Amino acid sequence: MSNKDWWSNYGSFRRWHECPSRPDPGEVLLFSLAKQGIKPDEHVSYLMNLLHLQKSMIYNMLRGEGFDTITRCRQLVQALKIHPPLLGIDALYYPIERHKEWWKSCGFSFNADEQGYPLISEVVLYMRMHRTQTDEEGRVKVWSQVDLGDATDLKKETIYRMEHDKHPLTLESMSRRAIVASALGTLAGENEHTLFRLFGLDPQAYRVPVPACESIVDVHFSPKRLTDKTLLDYHRQQGKHFTLSYTHHGEDTVTEALDWVIH
Repeated sequence: MSNKDWWSNYGSFRRWHECPSRPDPGEVLLFSLAKQGIKPDEHVSYLMNLLHLQKSMIYNMLRGEGFDTITRCRQLVQALKIHPPLLGIDALYYPIERHKEWWKSCGFSFNADEQGYPLISEVVLYMRMHRTQTDEEGRVKVWSQVDLGDATDLKKETIYRMEHDKHPLTLESMSRRAIVASALGTLAGENEHTLFRLFGLDPQAYRVPVPACESIVDVHFSPKRLTDKTLLDYHRQQGKHFTLSYTHHGEDTVTEALDWVIH
């Protein structure tokens, strides 16, 4: 990763210790609650009503725990208008209601689950059956459940449940999804980012290269209320930059000027 994290335009969040390619979800949550105008003394009751969790679990979340559940992260993204990749969720096909069965345009025939995403059990089975390896005698064989288990440090029984359970709780874990997607995507080459999106994950959040044509445009947070004073300050600042550029070389103000344009 570069010194400038990909999420820097959304906030100065620390890297998450559980997945350094993602911002700390606890900080993202607190930032998003504040942006929605939810006061600190309202955080617990708000999240309890939103997520239908016990108070103790909400306290854990506010301490930065419990962000590895994909359904929970999807709920937070929707309720708090969070940019999906900040919580590891794919943004290219979000919200899913506007991109119904998008994967069929990529040549896949997966059914949709209750939330509108590709049925994950079908995705795992299909991808495993299309992953091959060559033995010592030069024979090509399809990956077995044991092979996928060996590649992910998961038991064969766990892989079986992933492929045959229509709602596998074993894949509610985003970190586990990322491990399985990574193992299946090793030979996917330039299509690895699509595989991660089939798993509902944002490729960039897991260090998977994304083609420029599929990159998500940065969304910059604007002031909650645009006041006359704010506009006047911007006008004066832009006037200062124009004067310096018109009367001098102005090179020293280019970076600052670009920041003001973004604001």
